[in-house]
Amino acid sequence: MKKRGFGFVEILMAGALLLLLLSIVTKIFSVTADFFQVGTSRVNLYQELRIALDWIKKDVRESGFNLDVGSNYLKIAKVKVDDRGVPIYDPDGWLADGELIEYCFVPSGYPGKPGLLKRNDRTLLTQAWDVKFTMRMEMINNLKITSIAVEMLVGSSRTTTNSISFKIFPRHLASWAQHRYWASITNGQRIKYVFK
Repeated sequence: MKKRGFGFVEILMAGALLLLLLSIVTKIFSVTADFFQVGTSRVNLYQELRIALDWIKKDVRESGFNLDVGSNYLKIAKVKVDDRGVPIYDPDGWLADGELIEYCFVPSGYPGKPGLLKRNDRTLLTQAWDVKFTMRMEMINNLKITSIAVEMLVGSSRTTTNSISFKIFPRHLASWAQHRYWASITNGQRIKYVFK
């Protein structure tokens, strides 16, 4: 009996099966890489968002009387504190101003591309579609109290965005009650409230 090698048709079929198998494996790797990329970008977004929210919360809580709020910017003069974290007052009994902080939303200018949220020219958030700051006055125990509302639309693309809204009270209005003076902003004037 004479041994034969593989015929042309058999080699062609084996090659076609090998190509089909390679294309399936390549597609699986491609889909896995896409999922990994989406997961990584989402983790980066949430990390940036957490850092930005922590900074905004910290700065607003440490703010003094000088709050300037526009639709896409927030300017804060932080309260000057001593080494123990106790606020320093000027000779007139007002809280002394410390560091000046500015948050600003900068749109990209290109459709389909997110903008930036910056803190003093340092980029905090790279996937922001919209950021709005609002100053609100609320009546609490017959006192007009100021709060800052922040609304953000963030995400890797316009179709996969998350909406985040939160409200922050400046710290001198929320937690320094052991001090004699609280202050609020009402009609552009500083009012001194005395607790008895």
